[in-house]
Amino acid sequence: MTDSAFGDETLLLPDSEIICVDCGGNCYPLGWHREDGPVESGTVIAYRCKDCLDRWDVVIEGDNDRTDLHHFD
Repeated sequence: MTDSAFGDETLLLPDSEIICVDCGGNCYPLGWHREDGPVESGTVIAYRCKDCLDRWDVVIEGDNDRTDLHHFD
């Protein structure tokens, strides 16, 4: 994730691919693409695993914040 300052808020560039903690496959974002640009801290990006089809909702937060993963089958 990349941080960039924009006024008083920090915008973050989410990962375009993450690893599924269930099967080790590649997960890709649903409804967000890298060309959409950065998002605000606290934005939820849903990812889908191409192998097991599990969905992961990731709360995008800065380096000093905690990133929460929410799993939905």
